[in-house]
Amino acid sequence: VELAKNEDLAPATIEGYGGNIRAHILNDAGLDALERISDRNVADIGTDYARLKAWYLGVRRRCTSASRARSVFYTMKVFFDEAIVQKWFRGANPFANKALVRLLPPMPTKREAPPVVVPLEHAQALITGEGVPIAQRVRYALAFTSGDRDGELSGLTWSMVLLDNEVP
Repeated sequence: VELAKNEDLAPATIEGYGGNIRAHILNDAGLDALERISDRNVADIGTDYARLKAWYLGVRRRCTSASRARSVFYTMKVFFDEAIVQKWFRGANPFANKALVRLLPPMPTKREAPPVVVPLEHAQALITGEGVPIAQRVRYALAFTSGDRDGELSGLTWSMVLLDNEVP
């Protein structure tokens, strides 16, 4: 699947999908429930909801966070969307099926998540430090001033920047 050519996806999203595919789909020790995806026909995998459910529940157990487990789920959803377009798979996307969607772990809201407090002198050092690359400085400045999580910052694209607003 050539996601790199998809201009609708941020580079961090593409990188995240690739990491999910390598860590949780192709090389996952828990794929015994699904066998190795790379060795199976996409149609065989996509029509076996019981195996997909067992595989995903294993992914959830091994993931360190709800966001990682959700990310793996959506990676598979994008994979099957592409498989349908490429005619590797005929039928509905199994990862759009309500029974599988219900397996997604809930995400804590910003109110539920404990706040991260960074002392001002540490924040200043990260934003103005000479050894910190400029792209990372911008990311730190956004994180400290917006309250967005790392994953939310990773998903930002230039099309989301509203430069014509009073406060961009």
